[in-house]
Amino acid sequence: MAYEADIERFFALSSENHLNQKSSVVGNVDISRRMQSIVKSSLQSGTDSRGEIGTRLGASGAPNRWRQHDAGVELTLGRRIAKAQIGVGYNVVGQRYLNNDQQSRDYDQRNLRLSGRYNLGSKYSIITNLSGAWTDYLDAVSTLDSREYAALVGVQWEATAKTSGKVSFGLRHRDLHDPSQPSNGGFTWDASVKWAPKSYSQFTAYSSRAVSEGGFIGTGANSVTISDTTGLIWRHGLSERTTLEASVERSLSGADDGGEDDERRSYGAGLRYRLNRWVEVFGNWNFRSNSSPTAGSDFEATQFFIGIETRLDHAFKR
Repeated sequence: MAYEADIERFFALSSENHLNQKSSVVGNVDISRRMQSIVKSSLQSGTDSRGEIGTRLGASGAPNRWRQHDAGVELTLGRRIAKAQIGVGYNVVGQRYLNNDQQSRDYDQRNLRLSGRYNLGSKYSIITNLSGAWTDYLDAVSTLDSREYAALVGVQWEATAKTSGKVSFGLRHRDLHDPSQPSNGGFTWDASVKWAPKSYSQFTAYSSRAVSEGGFIGTGANSVTISDTTGLIWRHGLSERTTLEASVERSLSGADDGGEDDERRSYGAGLRYRLNRWVEVFGNWNFRSNSSPTAGSDFEATQFFIGIETRLDHAFKR
């Protein structure tokens, strides 16, 4: 059982103030020595951050607020150290927008996943992932109901004490329920490589192509946002309790219609100090920019955050 709260207050733009909350319950059950199950459920209330991928850049007034519920189950056959491992997962997600007259973006989604792992040795594995998503919009006049399928295959490794990573490539295909709307799809990938030259210093490079609902509300290929993201994160332990983190990220996102993409760039740096097991204090600087073919959507934003992070969770054991 866990509870998370994100409270942000802005000195110059009080309209951006928000309180995001999430409550979740996770249950782990070993059905047998070779089969494990995980049951998850969560309820979350949040806001769309200005300029983030999958949000409406032209929103005025207060940030878009939403509520999301999620429930699912995962079954895994085989231990991580076994020669092969197979997993299946199913969950249902509901997204509801609460302000700014955006009820047309409300949807329910069912997700089915089948994963596999084949260990080539103690450090290398072949990984596969098959998934299906069925999305139903609550707006009776919406033409965005869809079904999407994706298949990826890749490799995961822990070759040395200093490097580890995962790289997967595949294809995705989405059909709109409205027969008059064209299908869309294409190449997809997910990659992350970690390099730790020292035990207290780690670099993480990542790249992915993601699909999100609702950033471009329209028909056909405009029903989803396709985003290609590449970034680098450096985490460096200055002491046992103090951590320095710096990051850079670039993403190209747009509707899947061959049009010109938005280009987002982000640079960040921060210090984090752990007071004890449950409490950390931090200070962050972040610069974000967006260059867009859509009039009025270009922006630059510099943010400074000083905050405290607390963690409260509880595990029930037999």
